[in-house]
Amino acid sequence: MIDIITPKHYLNKPGALLEAGKLIAPFAKRVFIVAGSTAFSAAGETLLESLDSSGIAHEVWKYTGYPTTETSKEIAGLAKQFKADALISLGGGRITDTTKTAARFADMEVIAIPTIASTCASFAPVAIMYTREGAFVEPLHHQKAPLLIIADTDILTAAPLRYLRAGIADTLAKWYEIAPSLEHSDDLYLKLNVQYGELARDILETKGLKVVADLQRGIHDPHEVHDVIDTIFLMAGLCGSIKTAFTIPGIAHPLYNAFSTIPELRSALHGEKVAFGLLVQGVLEKQRHAEIEHRLEVFTELELPLTLSELGLTHEVDAKLARISILVKKAIPAYCGLDKPFTEETLVSAIKTASRLAAEYREKRLPLAV
Repeated sequence: MIDIITPKHYLNKPGALLEAGKLIAPFAKRVFIVAGSTAFSAAGETLLESLDSSGIAHEVWKYTGYPTTETSKEIAGLAKQFKADALISLGGGRITDTTKTAARFADMEVIAIPTIASTCASFAPVAIMYTREGAFVEPLHHQKAPLLIIADTDILTAAPLRYLRAGIADTLAKWYEIAPSLEHSDDLYLKLNVQYGELARDILETKGLKVVADLQRGIHDPHEVHDVIDTIFLMAGLCGSIKTAFTIPGIAHPLYNAFSTIPELRSALHGEKVAFGLLVQGVLEKQRHAEIEHRLEVFTELELPLTLSELGLTHEVDAKLARISILVKKAIPAYCGLDKPFTEETLVSAIKTASRLAAEYREKRLPLAV
């Protein structure tokens, strides 16, 4: 069976949040808002004014933790108590995933208002759940995506550039992780996912890098920013919106999940750890030096952390990598069409090699020696 789950409405433009009330009014007269504290400081006043102008009653619940089942159930209960017609998420991926899961428990629609462009969480019909401490637990696949996404590019580009850089890296993984599986399947929907990912890659490795560099210099091209934000939210979201029986196991995201069990690695953003995982996958696949250098070039231009120490892992490295490798091996015993098994020792070696290659490329510019 094929499931295609996408949002019904998507608005991306400067000042989009000013229209929030008008956009939401056809769907809800009472909304329960789940907001990150930083996100509410940046966009809360504008959102509430817009809701007030359209006569939409609202209540705000601020949250700064990880998405957990317990928290989402609590929010669902509060939203029902408020007699909300819909939930609004205001913030990044954690807030969005928390809210999507709360909506599932409350049987309500979600309006997603992302304030950073670091993942496609506002589009995707899945939520990544954690323990309260921040260790990965499971992905929850929902039957609905958010009903409406309001992507205000003024707010998104005003956020620290670190988030946009991480969002570009995470979106690039849609192609790098999926494409190798084409060697082992001619599944039509797999091909479609690869095409979405390839287009996203082509846009972000050119226009995305340019937009980041421009924004750092204070240059803001609205058309190019629009395209990059659409690619991170819409194009990446489409890659995950088509579900088939075919398994597409890359290494980067399982490695991210395992990394989340190590406390000192939690300060790195999702896309930053995924970027490192793409280097590890390149090593495991025995990619040509030119391909690994290309990834290093792109990620270095994005100023991403690319060594274990830069990601935060500096103590008891061997023991922690052994733990990580066990978790990854348990999650996916093989990858790229389920035909390439690897051992825990091989994965640890690949992680160390990826870290070494990044250090050589960025610090010494030495020829790669895999």
